[in-house]
Amino acid sequence: MKNPNAIVISEGAISNDDITKIKSIFKILQIIKSRKNISKEYIKQSNIKFAIIYNHKRPIDFSINIANDLKSINNVHSIIINNKSIDKAMYRPNYIEILNNISELSDKHKLIQQKKLYYDNNNANLDFFLNLSELIQEIVIITNTDNDIIYINEKGSKELELPIKIRGKTNKISDINIIDLEKETKIDLSYNINNIPEFKNILITDCLLKVKNNKKLIVDLFISTIAQNNIDKLITIKDISDLKSKNNIQDLEIIDQQTDLYNIKGLEKLLINQIESSHKKIYLFDLDLHINTEYEYKGNKDNLDSKILKKITSRIMSFYSEYIFRLKDNNLIVIISTSGGEQRIISIAEEIKKTISRELSKEGIIIFKLNIGIIEVNLKEDIETKISKLKIATKISDEYKDSTPILYKDELPETILIKNQNKIFEYIVKAIKNDFFSLYYQKITPLKKDLKPKIEILTRLFDYTGTPIPNDNVFSLIDKYNLTVEVDKLVVTKTLREYTNFVAKNGVHIFSINISPYSLKSKNFRMFLKETLLKSHVPLQNICLEITETGILENFELIKTYFNELKTFGVKLALDDFGSGYTSLSYIKILPIDIIKIDGSFIQVINSSQIDLVIIKSIKDIADTKNIKIIAEFVSNEEILKKINEIGIDYGQGFLWHKPEPI
Repeated sequence: MKNPNAIVISEGAISNDDITKIKSIFKILQIIKSRKNISKEYIKQSNIKFAIIYNHKRPIDFSINIANDLKSINNVHSIIINNKSIDKAMYRPNYIEILNNISELSDKHKLIQQKKLYYDNNNANLDFFLNLSELIQEIVIITNTDNDIIYINEKGSKELELPIKIRGKTNKISDINIIDLEKETKIDLSYNINNIPEFKNILITDCLLKVKNNKKLIVDLFISTIAQNNIDKLITIKDISDLKSKNNIQDLEIIDQQTDLYNIKGLEKLLINQIESSHKKIYLFDLDLHINTEYEYKGNKDNLDSKILKKITSRIMSFYSEYIFRLKDNNLIVIISTSGGEQRIISIAEEIKKTISRELSKEGIIIFKLNIGIIEVNLKEDIETKISKLKIATKISDEYKDSTPILYKDELPETILIKNQNKIFEYIVKAIKNDFFSLYYQKITPLKKDLKPKIEILTRLFDYTGTPIPNDNVFSLIDKYNLTVEVDKLVVTKTLREYTNFVAKNGVHIFSINISPYSLKSKNFRMFLKETLLKSHVPLQNICLEITETGILENFELIKTYFNELKTFGVKLALDDFGSGYTSLSYIKILPIDIIKIDGSFIQVINSSQIDLVIIKSIKDIADTKNIKIIAEFVSNEEILKKINEIGIDYGQGFLWHKPEPI
């Protein structure tokens, strides 16, 4: 039986004694003196599965980064020889083993020989599981299709008093006494996986395991299906007794009862303890998960989110962090300590993303997005500041298509932008509460003798110094944070209040008010609008409600019904920005509209784009069949005016006639 292929990486000389010990276990294919000399093609072609990395006077993170690279190339399992003592609680992925010297590797020779028993089965997955078994510090058991235990790791052998391997003797998985505490029944680990094909991996939390000396442990049980080469299941058993035996009175204050996660009350105190007891940097990760749970699930749907979070947090706590806090909904705060720098932290974040994605995909759960924001902990900052910075980093992560993990920095351009957006948002909220929004108007000029002039009501917001805040900045935040209903209510109320005075001064009677289609989704807003219009002393035939075309489709039937109701009161209805969507022509046919405002992007190029000219003419011809009037927006010069007059457009609006001014 051949020894598995391995490479040795060392910047310094390696003693002959070390080489001999390594060769007794592995087949050394290459000794590499520099990280730069590692060939991806060679690693793959030679099917390298092990690497021995000597860490000479370098920070341990230097060797861990090499191991990470090797893992990404060919799932290589790395053994780092590090002669300096390291913190046992230090983060280490499950594909890395850190030893003090080569003698420790020789001591594990027998276990590695056990791994070799399966190495020639051409089953790389199983071999990888066996590598992990000595690293994750859990009981690991592998069974065949007859439910015989064909492998148990050293920890499992000691706890369960079962031999690692004795030829001619088998132990049955059914002999292991493990009880589901929730159901108070023994768990049958010998089930046939073909009977429940929808489950490839099962996590059962809070189980009772009886081990030697009649000792009882509270454990989490994870069963993973392998189902190849006569290998049936990989079973891991994690002892969580210490977590369950913490001071119950204290836990009542800091544990989320739904998911057993710490809540935010305990974070500050724990951070102080962590920093005082560690010489490493402490980081907070904000995991913002957006999960699709619309899939076939046979359990209790009311507790589904909690069960999903338990699965995720179980994996994270196994490999990355002992402490996870639930902030709200699906947001998790994870404490990570490391002596590495920014590159190391981002690497850990990427690994957490892969772990979560892998665990959820096994259960048929699709993650729409997982954003990760990171901050380095500064005890001089209060918890509110820490969380605020975390949220800024997470927002930046969300802006990236692939949700790149972001380590917060004050000088990041995105940080400055989001801080500015937060200030604007806070001001918008104050403006709504205190009626700071100002009404402006722009004239709509009739292009035919029998038509009357109109005005469109516009909204402006000024800061404390009287400087206008750009509308794009204001309304993008209003839409983002679902404040359209409140703003639309404010605009409608103020417009009707100003109507009589404006008509007396200017002689224009017909007002157009913009209403968001998203506001119309709100039953509360629809009732408000109807009641406010009916109670006002304004002639409703002089009020036109403008609704942008985009956003109508998803609530089409609701809006059509509401439009028909509004028409009975005499209110006029207009479609704004017409042509910017994809289903415009059907709106003309079905909706009870009086006016179409052609999107300015068509009007601005009417003299240079033949296709835009044809589209405008087509809209006009169709509108004429229903006696719908047309308004051309963004008319800025005489050339555009001449062209729209040739077509027979009814109204024009733009800087050619009037720039917006206060009402």
